[in-house]
Amino acid sequence: MHDQGFRIWYDEGIPPASEWPEAIATALTLSAAFLVFISPAAVQSDNVRREIHFAVIRKKPLFAVYLEETQLTAGLELQLGSTQGIMKWRNTSEHYTKKLVNSLPHITRGARDETQRDILQPAAGTVSINLTDGAEMVYVPAGASRMGDDDRPNNPPRIVTLDAFWIYKTPVTVARYRKFCQATGWTMPDPPEWGWKDDHPVVAVTWADAKAYCDWAGAVPPTEAQWEKAARGTDGRKYPWGNEWDRRRLHCSNKQTRDAGSTVPVGSFPNSASSYGCMDMTGNVWQWCADWYDADYPKSAPPRNPTGPVSGNLCVLRGGSWSDINEAHYRAAFRTRDDPTGRNDGYGFRAVRVARSDN
Repeated sequence: MHDQGFRIWYDEGIPPASEWPEAIATALTLSAAFLVFISPAAVQSDNVRREIHFAVIRKKPLFAVYLEETQLTAGLELQLGSTQGIMKWRNTSEHYTKKLVNSLPHITRGARDETQRDILQPAAGTVSINLTDGAEMVYVPAGASRMGDDDRPNNPPRIVTLDAFWIYKTPVTVARYRKFCQATGWTMPDPPEWGWKDDHPVVAVTWADAKAYCDWAGAVPPTEAQWEKAARGTDGRKYPWGNEWDRRRLHCSNKQTRDAGSTVPVGSFPNSASSYGCMDMTGNVWQWCADWYDADYPKSAPPRNPTGPVSGNLCVLRGGSWSDINEAHYRAAFRTRDDPTGRNDGYGFRAVRVARSDN
């Protein structure tokens, strides 16, 4: 198919030291169409089933080549049968490649060598999916960004350079955290007063809970620097949406009215998204970061990929929660902390997957 002008990606294109699940998810995100070879062994593979599911929910043109007669599960048959663009061939003659090329939709005609981006270097804000938990992630490219706050002597303005990474588009939800608990035997925390609601962010999680989830999902908690860049972009804005405070853009309590009462479904405030497309960076829940807390660390932090002090007693939280009334807590540079064993109905988290450097 190369001689037909199509660019083909398969897992031999993953460079050394890259994470395979992240690289595969990135390739699936950026590919114009998805070709899956069906065999009895393939349909028994959890990885193949996850990749097919990924293609279906991303509405990719999906083409199936049957290497052998294969009995599909009902769920897989439904996924393959409901996808626009599905083609089934039950033989592998030498002409199948020509048949496939002639069947590909016109959208793939733009995926030529001259115009297609490097499949492993997405554009800023590209959305991918973690194949383990189904969470959407947005891409933050490598490069410099502004950290710190003009009003905080212990957190002065500075320029920090970070490697590329993927960060969850929203905090981890109750449904995804329950899936993690069912898969690993980890214990769900006690529910908040409003009860567990699947599309709300999970709360009352400790730092260790967040780390265990990230380990299971093939991810890590974000560093403070990663979290802040995802929230502020590269232009140093005060809030994810810009420099002007606007309580209507986030879920929080209000001095003039009653307490907000509870969390809300993640992504409920789309006009608060950061420049990368991250939702709920402020409001709804405080979010655990990877770093130990030291009030003075920002003054001596390294300018490239800072990861926080090497030890400590408290861990960093970012973002502000539904119960806060102080607008300063929602500034993207605001830092707070708690004991890593702390549980609170305003504490949640999101995750990061490190990408191949695109410097």
